[in-house]
Amino acid sequence: MTTSHLSAGFTAIAVIATMLATGPSQADSVSDFYKGRNITILVVSGSGGLNALYARTVGDRLSKHIPGNPKIIYQYMPGGGGVKGTNFCYNIAPKDGTTICEPLNPLALAQLLRPKGIKYDANKFHYLGNASNMNGSFAVWHTVKIKSLMDARNTEVVFAGTGKGSESYYDPAIVNHLFGTKFKMVMGYKGGGALDLSLERGETSGRAGPLLSWVTRKPHWLKSGKIRILAQVGIKRMADFADVPLLTDFAKTDEQRQILGFISSRAAIGRPFVAPPGTPMDRVAALRKAFVATMKDPAFQADVKKRRLYNDWSTGEDVQKVVANMLATPKPLIKKIQATLGYK
Repeated sequence: MTTSHLSAGFTAIAVIATMLATGPSQADSVSDFYKGRNITILVVSGSGGLNALYARTVGDRLSKHIPGNPKIIYQYMPGGGGVKGTNFCYNIAPKDGTTICEPLNPLALAQLLRPKGIKYDANKFHYLGNASNMNGSFAVWHTVKIKSLMDARNTEVVFAGTGKGSESYYDPAIVNHLFGTKFKMVMGYKGGGALDLSLERGETSGRAGPLLSWVTRKPHWLKSGKIRILAQVGIKRMADFADVPLLTDFAKTDEQRQILGFISSRAAIGRPFVAPPGTPMDRVAALRKAFVATMKDPAFQADVKKRRLYNDWSTGEDVQKVVANMLATPKPLIKKIQATLGYK
């Protein structure tokens, strides 16, 4: 064998040895880190809403797919329409892979429309995945006389809301501005459970929020006709609500289509799970892989069916692209929407 052949042979052996060393060692490193540790899933709303239900449904099955099988625990941080918890996740939460956050899907919209209270860059989170696309909705209590969204131009309807960075505020506020509806927002409720309770108590008469929340938490309200869905907010109609119009269906001008199309695009962010910026990328990669494995897990699928959830999921990389595209929205359109909402 010639010297060049020997050299080539040694080079090949070295490459193989490196591959063998790096692959398993990286996996072992992640496994060693997580073994015996806890991962906190931070939910940026209350414990009684749809966000919490998705967090628990994902978290219940996630651990077995993460190297080292860490224990999953939950923390709830409502406030400011999700902004408080999202700010905390970005700036204060541990950045070592032991924190996963579930922000609300308007996180990119809030950053563009109301930047004063935002202390995060939505583009710098590490998106692990989206447990389901998520349309919004306009719903009213059965005692309200209006039958369609445009009927609210002639009748005032009191809507419950959380904070001004949430869909519970800006969806009805935009519709008021564009179409002259009379949705009056009462803000400050802590999460979906509190919003629903306000309807039962007669404090409010409706609210804007996730369409699926009615299916999962209040199916008896839908079945008995206690609530009426006037419109849904998203890119396409949900199959179970095919007769309910999209908010974009009401647009009459190009400007209305642009504004309503922009706020509706958040549906593709859906139910996102993220790691804070600065999390080591080998752990981010492991968490993304675990998220996909969880989505495909038969036990998880059974949980989804049992809890009446939707699971039109996306990978973290795909959600990252949606967020980046939203943040690239032309500034003139953003300024129009800000003026519409009364944001400065």
